[in-house]
Amino acid sequence: AHHILGHRNAADILRMHDSNLLPRIRITTRTMPPCAACLEGAANFHTSADRISYRATRALERVYIDFFVAGSELGFSDESVVLYVLDEATRYTWVQATPSRVAGLDWFKQLLPRLEHRSDRVLQEVVTDNAPEFVSADFNRYLGERGIHHVYSVAHEKNHNGAVERLIRTVTTASRKMLADASLPARFWPHAV
Repeated sequence: AHHILGHRNAADILRMHDSNLLPRIRITTRTMPPCAACLEGAANFHTSADRISYRATRALERVYIDFFVAGSELGFSDESVVLYVLDEATRYTWVQATPSRVAGLDWFKQLLPRLEHRSDRVLQEVVTDNAPEFVSADFNRYLGERGIHHVYSVAHEKNHNGAVERLIRTVTTASRKMLADASLPARFWPHAV
């Protein structure tokens, strides 16, 4: 059941089973032995704490955006880029693999009007790191035209953008576990995300 459910943790699987959400899966024990794919996929990650004192309470009040370049973790070139967007209040997440960082920002510009239309709210604040594409005149002009406040995290301090950094770690770890379990090479990583 563990690998069928995307390598979820034991507590989640038991909770789903106890709620009758897994009618075709038979669980005979309440504990699970360590999974080799999970151990391999979770290796070398460290946590970072989110240190923002005010928490958003409504959808699109504060959105975190960050890129993850697969090359930095899995030995790819810069063509393997994934953009992560996280709404702080709702924890809704949007993930998109793109051929470049510029294409990722174009995707975000297409996503934003749809999000605002669905939620009947206007995005108020975007939190990013100091990556060149986020400090670019084009991106800041776009945010300014829409009346969106842009907050930069402190350079080289991942904990200031901690919410999206944790999201990246969670999604990356899960995708690495699935690749390891399926014995697929790292080049399939963008598809696993």
